[in-house]
Amino acid sequence: MPGSDIIGDGPEEEVTNAGDAMEEGWLAKSQGSSFKRTLEVWGFLAQCGLKIVKARKAKGDDPNPKPYLNPDPDQ
Repeated sequence: MPGSDIIGDGPEEEVTNAGDAMEEGWLAKSQGSSFKRTLEVWGFLAQCGLKIVKARKAKGDDPNPKPYLNPDPDQ
């Protein structure tokens, strides 16, 4: 590798193996059915949506707050 004496020996073997493993994972997913990929995408989006709703509930940041209704009409 040019310049390896200045910069170092290049990428670690573990990093290269992790990249190869990730590529193999993507290749395996592309060989599966499109229906399964679609379900995976929609499932991921649903999980993200639920996390957002839970975070808003915990924060108390309701975009449409309900007005306080007095249970005693005489007051």
